[in-house]
Amino acid sequence: MSTDQTQAVYAAEDLWEKTESQARIRFGDWYDVQPFYVMLAKRFRDADRPVYPPTVRPRKGALKAHYDSTTGSVFMPPYDKGGVWALKTATAIHEFAHHLTPGCGHGPEFRMAMLECLDILGWDTKGLADCYAQVGLTTTDKAEGMIDKVSKLLTHADKAATDEERRTYIEKAEGLAATHSINLALLRKKQADANGGHDDADRPMTG
Repeated sequence: MSTDQTQAVYAAEDLWEKTESQARIRFGDWYDVQPFYVMLAKRFRDADRPVYPPTVRPRKGALKAHYDSTTGSVFMPPYDKGGVWALKTATAIHEFAHHLTPGCGHGPEFRMAMLECLDILGWDTKGLADCYAQVGLTTTDKAEGMIDKVSKLLTHADKAATDEERRTYIEKAEGLAATHSINLALLRKKQADANGGHDDADRPMTG
């Protein structure tokens, strides 16, 4: 999973948090996430999905929350270490989605797992799905591949040696975008942001 797509997932989920009050529900500390995971995993098993909760452990630092697939553990920053930013349902669900899709990064399978978690919880899934779409992300490999194809055509257009060659690439990109309901303006913006070299190193990270 490329860095720009990972950042796009973070951006989409930040947008979602602003509109979904349940995503902002706070935990008292890292150990309070464990009962939430026990409940969430049970909901999956009640739906005939053999899912068991990850083990929640404290992190030494406060800048990250992450999932370790080798131990089946979610590491959350403690409250007294400055981890208040991560102690909310949105972050907990994000890490649980990694538990459901180990090794998949923040790709389509991960994003589908996020929506599945919301559905299992009885939450609205449309809000998050719309936020993913708003930043040019999909929840299927087929659609993801088509977005990559359109992105490459736009890149070729930008590097074209002649105006005629550029028009040819643009027309192909526009045709595919129209056929597959891809927002070309958003895709252009995402490429511009990626090429602009924005530094997101100080953003608290999950995953």
